[in-house]
Amino acid sequence: MKKSNTILVCILVIIFLSIGITATFATNTTNSEHSNNFLKSLSVEGYTISPEFNKYNLTYYLVIPSGVNSVNVLAEAENENAKTKITGNTKLSSKENTIKIVVTAQNKTTKTYNIIATKQEDNGLKLTELAIEGTTINEPLSDMNYNYTADLKSDKDLTDLKITAVASMESASVEILGDTGLESGENIVTIILRNGNTVTTYEITVNITVEKTVITEVKNNAIIGTFNKVKDYVTEFFKDENKTIAVLVAVAVILFILVVILIIKIHNKNKVEQNRENLRKRAK
Repeated sequence: MKKSNTILVCILVIIFLSIGITATFATNTTNSEHSNNFLKSLSVEGYTISPEFNKYNLTYYLVIPSGVNSVNVLAEAENENAKTKITGNTKLSSKENTIKIVVTAQNKTTKTYNIIATKQEDNGLKLTELAIEGTTINEPLSDMNYNYTADLKSDKDLTDLKITAVASMESASVEILGDTGLESGENIVTIILRNGNTVTTYEITVNITVEKTVITEVKNNAIIGTFNKVKDYVTEFFKDENKTIAVLVAVAVILFILVVILIIKIHNKNKVEQNRENLRKRAK
């Protein structure tokens, strides 16, 4: 009987630990959602911010024509219950303006993203041609846009880019910075046009992806991708408190049933052994 009591105690401990771990996970997930004040996306309609949006990066840059007095900022919170407030995107008067996007989580904690909008003087010095060998720039060349992006995929590490940039004035010089020594990931290329005291600046955010055909990497990526999908599903599932409670109750009921079945089996086994022992004693 001592053996059966020990087994019963172990089973009960496992049940309570399982329920505790599940409840803790659900609580942590809920608390995490309540304190989530990250942005899911950030952009400016008609323009390209630099660098490319990353929820952990809080500062971005934007170049706009001098005649633009307001811009439409599109910001979506990662948590649908969080609130966003945008200020500073209208009445753009000075040369440099700071646009603030404040994200307020459910627990009232805040995070502020900043877009530094710099007005570019409309001096007639523009680019009439802009291209990168091996890829296509995502946005069409426009007199209203000074920020561009490009995605470049390669099966080998790239260090240099061949960029074609032609100014609208023949006497203007074209200087390209950041087109050499590039690495996989995000790279900023700056193009400066100069004609006497007149200066116009463009920026291209080049995202380079090196595609390596290694089987182990593909397998690892597949495993990681599957794990992330499962993790996202579990996290999304436990957002609903009613579902969380239902799962905890279901787990507790199932474990209780298993414990009862196991206790019955142990009891029956002990009874059989006791009967056998009695028969042996009688036989003697």
